[in-house]
Amino acid sequence: MSLWNSFTCWYEGRNNSNYENKLPTKSNEPNFTIKNLICSSCYKYLDDEKDYIKKAIIGNHLFGFCHIDCYNDWLKQPQLRFLGKIN
Repeated sequence: MSLWNSFTCWYEGRNNSNYENKLPTKSNEPNFTIKNLICSSCYKYLDDEKDYIKKAIIGNHLFGFCHIDCYNDWLKQPQLRFLGKIN
């Protein structure tokens, strides 16, 4: 099928009365609810979400830290960024 045939097929289908312009209904925003109350660096269990001193977001993943030293250690070791997700 040539490019022109593809274009005309698409254009004629668009003018069809049964054609509906469908908009996306689902939001693509990530879910940042905390499921695991642990430090993402030292893996210490925390009692409450307020115990997080620092939080970081990479893509759709949330990371939390119990101390600023844990956060700095986590930044120095890039391989740890795949572990310790709290969402």
